[in-house]
Amino acid sequence: MSTAGRRRRLPAIGSVLLALAACAAVVPGSLAHAGVPQPAVARDSAHYAVDRPMCAPPRTAAAMRCFAVKRVPVAATTPGAYRYRSAGPDRGPAGGYTPADLASAYGYHPLVNRSRLTVAVVMWHDNPRALHDLDVFDRHYGFGQETARSFRKVNQYGQPGPLPQADRQAGSEISLDLQAVRAVCRTCRLLLVEAAHPTAASLATAENTAVRLGAQVVSNSFGEPERPVSRRVRQAFDHPGRVLVASVGDDGWYGWDRANSRHGRSDSRASFPASYPGLVGVGATTLRLDAAGSRTSETVWNGNGPADATGHRRRRSLGATGGGCSRLYPAKPWQRNTPGYRRVGCAGKRLSTDLALLGDPQTGFDVFDRYGSSGWVTVGGSSLSAPLAAGMFALAGGSRGVPYASAQLYANSAAHPGLRFDVTSGGNGYCGGTSTARCAHAVRRHQPRAGTDNPNALGRGLLDCSFPPSGDVAAPPRSSECNAVKGFDGPSGIGAPTSIALFAPTGPHRHRAAARRS
Repeated sequence: MSTAGRRRRLPAIGSVLLALAACAAVVPGSLAHAGVPQPAVARDSAHYAVDRPMCAPPRTAAAMRCFAVKRVPVAATTPGAYRYRSAGPDRGPAGGYTPADLASAYGYHPLVNRSRLTVAVVMWHDNPRALHDLDVFDRHYGFGQETARSFRKVNQYGQPGPLPQADRQAGSEISLDLQAVRAVCRTCRLLLVEAAHPTAASLATAENTAVRLGAQVVSNSFGEPERPVSRRVRQAFDHPGRVLVASVGDDGWYGWDRANSRHGRSDSRASFPASYPGLVGVGATTLRLDAAGSRTSETVWNGNGPADATGHRRRRSLGATGGGCSRLYPAKPWQRNTPGYRRVGCAGKRLSTDLALLGDPQTGFDVFDRYGSSGWVTVGGSSLSAPLAAGMFALAGGSRGVPYASAQLYANSAAHPGLRFDVTSGGNGYCGGTSTARCAHAVRRHQPRAGTDNPNALGRGLLDCSFPPSGDVAAPPRSSECNAVKGFDGPSGIGAPTSIALFAPTGPHRHRAAARRS
């Protein structure tokens, strides 16, 4: 497909860009060269797949987890296999969504000139092929080759070497993050900061380095169950005036999905650093588009099915967007005062999800990963949604002096509800958005020996937000902490963007300009 053909579905951007008073002019062809020949899109003969985490579970309880999931083609007879669309003229090389699909669905133009703005990706270990794989991705979509100015890689101290040990699993996460940001913001500079270890201390050093080296936006696709951390670590994830985004996790509300695996237990806690008030926590959705790239639906990602029907049957974690109320950190005023916050039930604590974007690997995005995978692969998880959000914040110009980027989202959402898509279907708890009566019946059916209809009383930790921690109860009302409802809710926060103006820096003159043109 030609470059022009790939762009024919990019959204009209006149009113969107005018709403961003500080936006620079669009630079046609600044990174995309119309004359670059495009490889033929291969048709994949495999039409069935399963989802697999890209990173193995951490070796110690104090190590961070990466939140990347990939779609692995398998034979139709493989247990748990699902059917998916093969590659075609309106899909990526592995059958996932393309950069044009994302631009069309979320209402942005990727060629806004942000050549002076740096987006940092922070991750542990080294991917020695990160630049090579990014260049392959760029060439395929006609973005132009990366340069020493557009891409830079350093260790956690900001030096070009020595780099940490190479690791294929962490390398896959790095490729995903870089290519997701580049898919959204074509002109941004990319800074890859590689921490030596997957620990809070090492990643805190890398986070500070990213800010010190000038990153206006920092993407973090990792986390650990919330626990008290040192002041130094907390300060590393609190840089007023910079945009810090973080994945909320891939194991459902409070990490309950881990209980589906054999001998597993729920984390019973939200994920840090997304639960920290200084960041923007990004959840994952199932996004469905029509042939023209328009959104037909967007729901909470939960691969376990309503009332855990699929996850329980397969006895393994099938993935779901994370989230839940922090037990340690208070909510910032803009979240605490947003309509719907009190209904969620966080009682003054932070809700870790502020907004949500594509993350379901079954409707995922294609990246090129030769180091950790075999080439083109469809990916998902909140490790995808976080760098996509980082790219959108960059397109909108970063924070522009606003101390906390999440304040921008809540202010713009309140002033202009049309800038967001309200995710109202699904849930990220055990019940998966279904009624608590149906869920309680499923608990009795799945676990007849347990003698309870409360999923939280099964002895595997907290599984669903609607039920009390223990004991038998009549079916309680559904809680919006882990169920999508109209307006603000736990799985999706304020919802998904429909326009880049949702990320615009706040200020009286900008609000007036947006209001005149909305």
